[in-house]
Amino acid sequence: MGQQVCSRAMSLREADNGAPWLATGHRLSPARLEETLDVAGRAGALLGWTETPAPYQLSDRATAQELLARAWREITDQLAVAAGTDPDRLGELIALLTDLKAADERVRDEFLARQSSAARVVREALDVLRDVDTVAQLTERAPLAVSTIGFDRAVLSRIEQSVWIAETAYVAKDPGWADEIRRAGSDQPRTLDGSLLETQIVRRNRPLVVNGLADRTDLHRALIDTSMTRSYAAAPIVGWGRVIGFLHADCYHQRRNLDAMDRDLLWMFCAGLGTLITRAAALDELNRLRGELRRLADGPGTEGGTPGAGLSWSRPAPEIPFGQPEPFTGRGGRPPAELKPELTRRELDVLRLMSGGRTNGQIARQLVIAEGTVKSHVKHILRKLDAANRAEAVSRWLRTERAGGSARTGYSRSRVGAT
Repeated sequence: MGQQVCSRAMSLREADNGAPWLATGHRLSPARLEETLDVAGRAGALLGWTETPAPYQLSDRATAQELLARAWREITDQLAVAAGTDPDRLGELIALLTDLKAADERVRDEFLARQSSAARVVREALDVLRDVDTVAQLTERAPLAVSTIGFDRAVLSRIEQSVWIAETAYVAKDPGWADEIRRAGSDQPRTLDGSLLETQIVRRNRPLVVNGLADRTDLHRALIDTSMTRSYAAAPIVGWGRVIGFLHADCYHQRRNLDAMDRDLLWMFCAGLGTLITRAAALDELNRLRGELRRLADGPGTEGGTPGAGLSWSRPAPEIPFGQPEPFTGRGGRPPAELKPELTRRELDVLRLMSGGRTNGQIARQLVIAEGTVKSHVKHILRKLDAANRAEAVSRWLRTERAGGSARTGYSRSRVGAT
């Protein structure tokens, strides 16, 4: 079975000659395509066109409406001449104008109907995931759910300390290729340092559509080359106040470029997915704590048989799932005490990372900000804490943390990376 899957993916790639995709956006329905070809053919015959588009050239709304508009302009230009010289031709031209208008309206109505149903389609896709209670299951099933809103392939990635890492992927009827694409993104993770286009998604919290990929140097080439995509949409997954991951999707089997509507559909899906992920992460943590409490209630020496077995208070906290930032708190879950004068939310983020020995460059990458901005925050921290250097600033913060109490920062539930 595995060999069959691999050979299928290989045969698809061998058959792909790399030619650009002609269609952009959702393709016309068969009925609209047939009607547009018919009226365009009649217009071409009447106007003396040397050739009319083939069906594969006339597959999307924009191309169809452009052709119908061209026919409309050329026919209206001939009306005045035909009115004085050829009454029969005038009648044909007017009848054809009527048919052109009707065809154009039906193409437009089909597009508007698809737009109006977008929210329902996304809601139905998310409904499939609402009963999933763990982050692991969500990350596994989300790419498949994306396919139900019109995409052929999807890759879900997490962001971990500004590093973009592919988690799961889906390719319609081709799990082997999906795994190759996933490994291209997980085995070759990329840092979101400004050299990649996806850095804009993190900084702006906005989706994007990318076309014309062949010569671009700001893309994840391993993913592009493995998937052989010509066009893709990417949208942010937001949780705990920041971008924690991406969803990338394309329409490879449909052989079409994506448009703004595809981008917005994916964004709507990601907005709901981010909420589901934060909910599932909370349930994961509650289950862990429930298992820990049960183990403690069973007494020392209890092994196995209960949820959370093997966890102990001395064990480091488990890795926060799917890029969730660590809470910025002091010992016992309390915020750092009496940092005076008040530090801003971002200054506290920088200070905590400084305490871990991170350089300005490392802090900038983790918080997805410029290194110059980090230097400015460090300068303010030193001044506010009356510290001569970074080590002294960290030392004073650690002393206040050990002292306990409540900070006058208004940031008792802040999280590293929040904006």
